[in-house]
Amino acid sequence: MNENGVEAQIKLDKLNKKLALENEFKNLRPSLRGSVLRLLSTIISLFFVVWLFPEVIDQPVSYVLLLLIFGTSAEIFHESRRINKRMDTLYRLLKNDA
Repeated sequence: MNENGVEAQIKLDKLNKKLALENEFKNLRPSLRGSVLRLLSTIISLFFVVWLFPEVIDQPVSYVLLLLIFGTSAEIFHESRRINKRMDTLYRLLKNDA
């Protein structure tokens, strides 16, 4: 193989690595579907616990705990979205500079 063929192969390999990394970055982005599935699984598990232990519903502390759990989940969701938006912005900035 001549030098031009080797250089072309090296450039092709670098391009393939870059495309693979960009695809992985896009696949790791959080989606609305994942958030909805997590919320549904939380609600289903809550109903499962109530079905197994019906006396849990009679305890007033359970309502406070439920409010705290959903509040914490909402806060984590909000912070996660914010962090991912910052990462996307940083990615766009780095991509434009490169």
